[in-house]
Amino acid sequence: MVHPGVAPRWGMAACCAMRMVFSPSRLGFNLANIDLPAKVSMPVSVTSSVRGIQAEIFAVSPNSGNMVHAEAPARMFAVDRTHSCFSGWYAAEDGGDAPAASPAARFNRLFDGVCLSFANMIRDYSKYPAETVAKHDRNWRLLAEHIDQLEIPVYVFGIGLQDELPAEASSVPGGLLALFQALNRKCRLLAVRGPSTERWMRGVGIDKAIATGCPSLFVYPRNVMAVQAPDLTRQSRLASAGRLQRAHGEHDRLKPIRAVAETFRTDYVFQNDFFALARRSPPDQPIFDDATGLVDPVFVREATQKLLGFESPFVDHYFFRDTNRWRMFAHLRDAFVGDRFHGGVAFLQAGRPAVILQADARVRELTGFLGIPTMTLDQLDSATVLEAVSRALSPEAIGRFHETYRKRLADFVSICESAGLRFADESAIDNALGRTPREPAAARPDPRRAEAPRRDRPERPQPPARAERPVPPQRPGRPDRPAMPERPARPQAARPERPARPDRPVRPERPVRPDRPVRPRPLRDPV
Repeated sequence: MVHPGVAPRWGMAACCAMRMVFSPSRLGFNLANIDLPAKVSMPVSVTSSVRGIQAEIFAVSPNSGNMVHAEAPARMFAVDRTHSCFSGWYAAEDGGDAPAASPAARFNRLFDGVCLSFANMIRDYSKYPAETVAKHDRNWRLLAEHIDQLEIPVYVFGIGLQDELPAEASSVPGGLLALFQALNRKCRLLAVRGPSTERWMRGVGIDKAIATGCPSLFVYPRNVMAVQAPDLTRQSRLASAGRLQRAHGEHDRLKPIRAVAETFRTDYVFQNDFFALARRSPPDQPIFDDATGLVDPVFVREATQKLLGFESPFVDHYFFRDTNRWRMFAHLRDAFVGDRFHGGVAFLQAGRPAVILQADARVRELTGFLGIPTMTLDQLDSATVLEAVSRALSPEAIGRFHETYRKRLADFVSICESAGLRFADESAIDNALGRTPREPAAARPDPRRAEAPRRDRPERPQPPARAERPVPPQRPGRPDRPAMPERPARPQAARPERPARPDRPVRPERPVRPDRPVRPRPLRDPV
């Protein structure tokens, strides 16, 4: 498919030129609200203070782990990257106000599909303030109205359970249920995180829901299949993540990761708990190195002492606003042990092993469905941390994980391709699945070619065939010229022979000089 006014490009992009709009944007870039034909959004500003980070927080997300899953569909799928983009067209996840004017008409004209990423939005909302829930409810209802106006396919990823809830419509706000019903009407693919979420969705009438796992696990399948069992010692360099805070009864969750830090040389990666700690510092105090993600150790030591009653036992502390930097950090560590799911996924994406501690229903569902090494918080006692982590990351455990992961990857690829999506790096998928590489996407027929052409995209007329130019007659040959007479050879005069040079007399050898006695050198006075 070649769009009107767009020069054809060869290769995969030309064949799989699906123009897609993704949302939300969690790439560390601000959304540019400028009406220009071609533009690139601005990256987040360099900053070293909490005020600077919070000023652009929604370019990253209040919980930096959301970057890992929100970027996944845009990275993994083959789309027309010149005519696709991210759009902040709904704000329900951020707690902001969704736009009242629907962008559906423009989306129908400019794009071939809409891809939405959600997270663990099925939860017990009775624990939250009534005004917060009411604001979310309004945004969900407005988003449902916008989705109903779309005439192009909708693809959804990542919906999951945070808490164990009865599969009843009354267990969630009405606006959230209205959003699910709109997605059920419009979605070509409604992918949820696991079987528990699928059963809940089907229990409330959302029959298109299908369990695929989190898409972030399938962005780098070659690296995930390259994970190996580590040989851990007390000198191994690990990383962890959790919640260095007291709020919501989470103080007990510190015990297992604190035990990890006291057993190994462990670094800590902040996510949204960074802001609970940062409130202890003046907003303009420099506490953060934007180039490396390193958080000032003096600040962390003093803040944890005041907040938790003990100094942080970790070696270094990091906060990332960029997933590539996060993965590079993971690549330089031996393993991850912590209770933040996407903190562990960043390590698996970088080819490093991870043990994810179960702290809620969301983590139990994802680790069980994908076979990721896991333990409960109670299983990690400070006296047996080395043995427990080594057992969880043994060669047998990694082998079981790879076996389950390969099955889930094959299912995910099959489901997405059946919905009309194609993958940007098919060779990595073939390598992870251990199958013969398929022919390139550019050589395979595009199933969307069989669809009826859209009204705003008429077929381009073929140019008339070019008439062949007549072959010019050959020029007549020139008459043969008479052969040129041969030039006579110049006579060579004989050169006289040079007389022989008389031999020179042999130079007599120089007589040997008798050895001289060694003259003693006078000692110099010391300075």
